[in-house]
Formats: sequence, structure tokens, C-alpha cells
Amino acid sequence: MCQLTFLNVKNKAFLESYLVTQLIMNSRNIHQDGAGVFISDEKAGKIIKTELAPIECSNVAKFFGEHIIKSSKVIAHVRKASSRVSEIKAEHSHPFRQKKHNIVLAHNGTLEFKDKTRQKVIDTEFPDLIDSQIFLEVLADRYKVGKMADALVETMKLFTGKFAFLIYEGKTKKYFIVRGKATLHFAEVFLSEKNIGFVINTSKDDLEVALHITAQTWPLHKASKLTYGEIELLKEETIFELDKDGLLLNVGKIKENIAYATYYRGSAKYWKTEYPSTSPKVKTSVKKLTDGTGTPNSEITTEVLPTTAEERLTFASKKIKAFLEEFTLTIEEGDAALFTACGGTFSGIVPQDLEYLEKVLIPKYKEFITENGGMFAFRKKAKKWKEIRTVSLALNVLELYSKFPLLEFPYFFSNISLLEEVKLFYTELNKKNLKEGE
Repeated sequence: MCQLTFLNVKNKAFLESYLVTQLIMNSRNIHQDGAGVFISDEKAGKIIKTELAPIECSNVAKFFGEHIIKSSKVIAHVRKASSRVSEIKAEHSHPFRQKKHNIVLAHNGTLEFKDKTRQKVIDTEFPDLIDSQIFLEVLADRYKVGKMADALVETMKLFTGKFAFLIYEGKTKKYFIVRGKATLHFAEVFLSEKNIGFVINTSKDDLEVALHITAQTWPLHKASKLTYGEIELLKEETIFELDKDGLLLNVGKIKENIAYATYYRGSAKYWKTEYPSTSPKVKTSVKKLTDGTGTPNSEITTEVLPTTAEERLTFASKKIKAFLEEFTLTIEEGDAALFTACGGTFSGIVPQDLEYLEKVLIPKYKEFITENGGMFAFRKKAKKWKEIRTVSLALNVLELYSKFPLLEFPYFFSNISLLEEVKLFYTELNKKNLKEGE
């Protein structure tokens, strides 16, 4: 899952200090496959990108910060590469600009066409485009000036997967903050108790730390006192527009279409293979915000942790192990399934990912199995898949999905006849290799 950041603050010194801190915080763990920012100005705005992680850059402050202008708004993104395009380079760092309509987009999540045939054609004809770039082009085809919310809703009907977007509509100079199920957290910023704007970030923890560091170091540069408000979770499946007064207005709903079966063609080396090391959190309460906060219809989420680090690790690991055993998946397959469905990974699993696993992904898998021959057919496929894993000698089972384009992911979405063909291919290959070895 990538990290999105949006700044709407009327203070150049804060923008420079906070932006660099937030970029570093967002890239300190698994998000290290590039970064980029879009900074508005009197013209079309600037996009600055790198294939490096901000935390690894010795000149990150100069590289990004020197482009900040007074009262500018900033879209920032730190990337964790998805499975579709394995190469890490600056061109794949967000944000992206669609030149014809001057639409700028940064995206967190994974998207693919509902129409699997169309997705396979795109994978074949445009192998170097990532899912966010494809979505932006389709969005531009449906875009009409001043109708961005409508275009987003219509475009999303064609896609499945998890998403959150930060968008700049160049022809109207409007900004849109769009949340599907991927998280977006919000906090107001105050200077000498005067509201100077707000910031948004994907990770609540990284947002809180970045704000705390900025506030603690502020007295070194300025005499005024810098503080920030309570961190809030924006309402899911909602399109927000930034109005002329700097407030977020709810301008529509947008549906996230669940992705539970995917056409896998990614590079196996990008999948983590360890159990989670981060702390799963348990949601305890949700309440509506009162009017006047600048975020109409947003929500506050209160979270608590299991007691010890060992308990937290066990809590997540047991659920993951049960999921893998129930559907006869390797840990690489399970990790890829979670990532393609909701953008999460086992190594960095968060409460929302566990909830998605239990309430969405597992029920959908069970539903598919029930509607396609039941447990009898599933057990035949599972047995055949184990045989394929053995006879193929694959070090990483995900390589099999890349090698056989017709193989659906996970394996039990494929016909048993196709699995038999894959096994036969490796059986014959092994016989051939054995003869040559003699």
C-alpha cells in the first residue's frame, strides 16, 4: 500500500518543514520504491519525482522543498510497487499528469479492469504502464470540465480494487480528495491558535509523528507556537472537494468494487514472505464529527492495541495461518492475494487488512467455491496444485502464475483441466531433462 499526503496550509515555512518530515516518515518501512510531489503555482504546477525512497536521499529537503511557494497546496506520494510493473524508476513514481486535460493524480491501492479479457489485453499491449496510469487515461476519456466527481464515479464502475486518490483538476484549479476503503487521515494545523489549514496522510501513525516532530522543532525557527488538532479518519467511499475557503466538502459517493480474483503477472521477488511484525489494532468506537471542523461527514476512529508485542504478533499470525491452510495457499500466494485485494501485505498488516481478509476476501473465496463444484471440486484442485508445486520445482510459486497467462489467481479459480495441463507440462519437461542428463 502506498502513502498519500495532501497539504493545504497557508505558511511556507510549515510546508517546507512538514513535507520533508512526512516524506521521510512515509518511506521508513516498506514504501521505498520512489516518491513524487505536485506543487501548485500560477501556471500548470510542478511535478518532481525520484525513484529513490526519501529516507535514503541525502538532499531530500532541497530536492522537494525548494519548489514550495507561499500558500501552495501540495500532493505528495511515496510508492510501494505493485505486482503489475516490477521495474522501479522515476517515471513510475506518482503523481501522474494527463496532459490533454491537465489532470494530476496520485493513487494508493491496486486497480484492474472488471473485464478480465480487457485487462489481459492491457497487460500485453502496455506492459510498462502501472495501474494508476491506466486509470488516469480512462478517467480523462470520461472527463468533462467541472464534472470531475461524475467522471470518477463512471470510471470506477469499470475497475475493481482498493483505492484512495488525490486529484488536481487543472482546468478549474480544483482539488479532490477521494477515499474508497483505503485510509486517509486528516488533521488541522494551528499557528498561535489560529487555523492555518490542514494536512492529510494515509498512515495515522506516520502523520502523528511527522506533525509532532514539526511542532517540536518549530521554536528553533519561529517564535510562534505550532499545534495540531485531533487526527480524524475521512469517511470511506466519499469524494471531497476543496472549496475556495479551504474546507473539504462532501460532493458525492463513490463505490469500491471488491477484487477477490486477479490475473497475476507480477514479479515474484516483490512479495514478502514473513509473518507480520507490526501491531494489529482493534477498532473500538466511531462517532460523527460536529459541524465547523472543515471536514463535513468525516469520522473519528478510536483504536486500542492487544497487551504485549507477543500477543499482537500471535493475534495476526493465527488468522493468516488459518487463511492459508483453509485455501491451501503458500505464504507468497496469501500475501499476493491480500495485496491485490486491498493493498496490504503480511509484513506490514494493519487492522483494516485483517478485517478485509475476514469479512470480504474469505467469504468471497467460499462463495466462489460453493458456486463452482463445492468442496469436492476444490479439494481436487488443491491436490493438483500441490502436485504442480512439487513437480515444477518452483522456488516461488508466484512464478507459475507469471509463466502461464491463462492461469487464474488464486489457482482454484482455474479449471481443473488447465491445472492438469500445467502439471503435464512440468512432468514432460522433467522427463526431457532427465534424458538429456543421461
